[in-house]
Amino acid sequence: MNRNIKSYLHVFPIFWWISLVLIASLAIALFPFDDISFAYIMKPNVLRVIRNTAVIGTLILALEFAIGCILYVNDLWSKSSGRATLIHVFGGVIAVGIIAFGLVVLFYSSAIVDDYRFQWDMIFMFGLLSLLNYWIANRILLDNRSRLQDRLNTATIENAQLLQQVESDRSQLEQRTKDIDRYKMERIIADKNSTDLSQIKNQLASQLEESEAERLRLREYCYQLNKEKALIQQALENKEMDYSLLQQNLEEQKDFILKNLEKKITETAKPSGVCRLRIRDKEIFIKEDNVAYCYGYHKKNEDPYQEIVMMDGTRYYPGLSALSELSKLFPSLKRVSRNYLIAGSALLDYQYSDNNQHLLSIIHRNKPILFGKSYWYKKEWVLQHIAANKKQAS
Repeated sequence: MNRNIKSYLHVFPIFWWISLVLIASLAIALFPFDDISFAYIMKPNVLRVIRNTAVIGTLILALEFAIGCILYVNDLWSKSSGRATLIHVFGGVIAVGIIAFGLVVLFYSSAIVDDYRFQWDMIFMFGLLSLLNYWIANRILLDNRSRLQDRLNTATIENAQLLQQVESDRSQLEQRTKDIDRYKMERIIADKNSTDLSQIKNQLASQLEESEAERLRLREYCYQLNKEKALIQQALENKEMDYSLLQQNLEEQKDFILKNLEKKITETAKPSGVCRLRIRDKEIFIKEDNVAYCYGYHKKNEDPYQEIVMMDGTRYYPGLSALSELSKLFPSLKRVSRNYLIAGSALLDYQYSDNNQHLLSIIHRNKPILFGKSYWYKKEWVLQHIAANKKQAS
């Protein structure tokens, strides 16, 4: 299914959210719900608050819808999760929050900024924008996972069909091999018949010497025999030529079938979500869901070093030029420092050191790693996965 606005409406039900905004606008105007009568709602001041809140909420929702649509249509979460995260943070939260602030000042005048509660309202609004962007990102990722599963099912079905075709071609090849054996047997029989005819010719020649009277008849008979022999030899030559052409045709068809089969199996055998790497002149396939974390560094005047650690403790050393190449190969892994890419299922604990450093404990590593300050915005993602892993372990 193509990525377009129509399919995006299944990911982001905009009309449902607009209905929620209208309900929220009415609730804000009636807060703290001392009077919820129809006469109170129809007051000009109350209607103005409902109108302004609905307009601001609808505009903010439209901006969030547009940002999510750009990410969804361009499939940025699959191509570059880092760029997608930046767009959510700077476009979906900061930029939209600034626009919302401007709309509030525009609709309610600048005097509202002097109210001591206004800063808490803005903090609450930024929190809601962050939750909304997190929800949009999760919906897009769930849609991507569903699409990958559909591709895997399709590849499995096509692989099964190819195997059926191989069995059918194999049975046809066996049948043609039996035909060749039958043609060989017929040739042996024809050779035997030719030998018998030669013996008959010799017998007739001896009979010609014994009887002159029967010589003409025998001569005519021998002429007929020679004619039949020529026909038989011609038939044998034709069959031998047919056999040679048939064998050549079978070899060509066999090569063609095997080449196409190898090409199709190569194209369809690799499922989505699997990375192919060449390590020490050996080609291996690594499933992204089985990767725990990736480590890498590159010092001046030294060769780059990377390490891939699987969930079962297996380690691979791909020898790529930078850790960013592994980030492209495994987009679901999050970067928590300059040297580490971490899978959510590999997180064990989150700690603070005495010198106020943030430390992360991960599987298959004895010492905690440093959570880079520039990556603290992923703290919520880290804590959610740690809680989920502990709950699953218990």
